Amino acid sequence: MYWDGDEADLTSEQAAALDEAGVDLNAEPESEPHSEVNDELLDEAGACDIALGADVVNALEACAADDEGNPSGMRSLAVESTNVEEVDDEGAEPDLESMSEIATLSAAEAPPTTSPCMKMQWEVRYMSRTQACIANSHQVYAVSDKTGQVVGDFLLEVVTHTITQRSLVMEATNYTWLRASFATGYALGRSVTASGTYGCNTAGCETGATGFTGAIYGTWKKAQASSRFTFKPTAGVSKPLSENWTFSVGVSGAKPVKIQGLALKPRCDNNAISGLNKGCVYPQYIPTMNIPATGSSAAAGQHIAKAIASGLPSLLSRTSPAEAETNRKRSCASVASLPRIDKWQCDEYPFASSEQGGSIDRRILKGCVWGEKPGSGPGGVSVCLIPETDNNKGGALMAEFYRVNRILEGDDFRVRVP
Repeated sequence: MYWDGDEADLTSEQAAALDEAGVDLNAEPESEPHSEVNDELLDEAGACDIALGADVVNALEACAADDEGNPSGMRSLAVESTNVEEVDDEGAEPDLESMSEIATLSAAEAPPTTSPCMKMQWEVRYMSRTQACIANSHQVYAVSDKTGQVVGDFLLEVVTHTITQRSLVMEATNYTWLRASFATGYALGRSVTASGTYGCNTAGCETGATGFTGAIYGTWKKAQASSRFTFKPTAGVSKPLSENWTFSVGVSGAKPVKIQGLALKPRCDNNAISGLNKGCVYPQYIPTMNIPATGSSAAAGQHIAKAIASGLPSLLSRTSPAEAETNRKRSCASVASLPRIDKWQCDEYPFASSEQGGSIDRRILKGCVWGEKPGSGPGGVSVCLIPETDNNKGGALMAEFYRVNRILEGDDFRVRVP
């Protein structure tokens, strides 16, 4: 094995590492070597450990042939991940919409240490309806320009945090940080640099002029950009806002490595349902609707708590306004066997506005005025006669929840009685 660079450029530590790996710093190749690393070979190889001085193509081919030794999920040279885990958070949505939070991200050169992104590997974290992030690392190999030999490597860490806006505009702001560390061989002690470009991958999307250049060894460097839809989709039409960075990372005298950033895709729409108009959210995050069992919504909250305790689901999906009206008539509003009292109304759970509502298999739980009709299990509907003030308050809380979280038809949400 041989090294085609200038030995004078190497530090004593680099020269020792290459010598130990069997790289002959003084030898000349008998013929001009040819090394071709392509995407197909990288996909077959998966995640490989390649020794210093190895020929890249031969090493990747050997790794691809070893079914037990090449776990998938990370490429050894050009890294591209599709194995992304979606995480749904239960409980109340955190308040991550404040301007101070966004200002902190804008000003910080390093990613916030409190960010959930810093605690993950190869996993998307949907922190709220408007914020998502991912953190991952790549073992990047320094490959000789001429010989195709692996002459060093370093660890590249990438943290991406994207913030979108659920009202007024269809826009996302991308914050990505890069840091290199743990260099070996030829990469040891040399400057590791990165350059990058950012763009939208969806028709109707535009970005400003954005670029990134910086030395990233031992220190975080931030790339920031934003993208926005310029079209006005009709009611009911939703599109993902797909945007990401492409980085070129490497050390001088070695082949640059292309790193494709992962796209966090908020759903954008201009929908008339609930008066939403323009906005974007991450529908992968399942928000929680809280209906208190005290105060002005007490009767509604108490009924929901009893209904869920009887086995009815707390995870629901929104249905269309037309179907909601049909559900309401079927379960509650037009049922002659459920007589009304002045200023009292029929309350049903699951909600008529949910896909789980609308059953004619009714249960009437204790304390619901009408004659008790016990029931259990996830099927059916619970109906209860409650004061109209409490029912109206519960309905107002639900409408505001739908609006704030941009809950469209088919979106999941949880119901909780605090």
